[in-house]
Amino acid sequence: MNNRCLPKGLPFNSKNARKIIIIGAGAVGSRVAYMLAGMGVTGITVYDGDIVEKHDVCTNTYQSNDVGKLKTEALEVRILNDLKIKIQIVSEYFSGQVFSEAAMVIACVDTMSARQRIWNSVNVKTVLHSLYVDVRSSGNKAEVYTMMPCIESRYASSLPNAENASLSLCESSGDEFASGLAATFVSSVVLTFWQIGRVPYYKTDFVVTPAQVHACDCENRQVSKV
Repeated sequence: MNNRCLPKGLPFNSKNARKIIIIGAGAVGSRVAYMLAGMGVTGITVYDGDIVEKHDVCTNTYQSNDVGKLKTEALEVRILNDLKIKIQIVSEYFSGQVFSEAAMVIACVDTMSARQRIWNSVNVKTVLHSLYVDVRSSGNKAEVYTMMPCIESRYASSLPNAENASLSLCESSGDEFASGLAATFVSSVVLTFWQIGRVPYYKTDFVVTPAQVHACDCENRQVSKV
């Protein structure tokens, strides 16, 4: 097992791993997939119908020779070559279908309409998904929502009438660090859930400045350096 991508201080037993669905293979989604695969997680499925563009090379895990390829296929090859882990890919945009089996679902998309479709799919009683994580990234900022969808109702209020989140085109030096920090946090949330079996509903903000990185707990308005 390869633990080189493991967030510091979080021991991992691959026997605790469960199926993970990552929707979106952009700046955050590609990093989350790479980090989890680096921990030895094998049950990863990634959805995305987009292709790698030049600006993706500086904010994602992709390389210059990936430009023009489907993000899912480029990510699959990168993870297999680097980490010897085979992930499953769906090279199309998520259309809102209900998943046939329970999984951890991580949303790394860039529009509220896409988030609404994903939430409608996971917030069902027929398939009890264990964990839902929504990552919203724009410029030097990122928001991460974590919850157990089968018992959570507050998240839905964050979707209507909200502005679309979007990734800038590498115009800010903070983009790469904000998405990387968010991805590391998401990986830590997944490991914590596997260890203790639950997570509270939580919204965490990350802001990258030229001099330092801050993690802001928006529920309590407390800011700490990381």
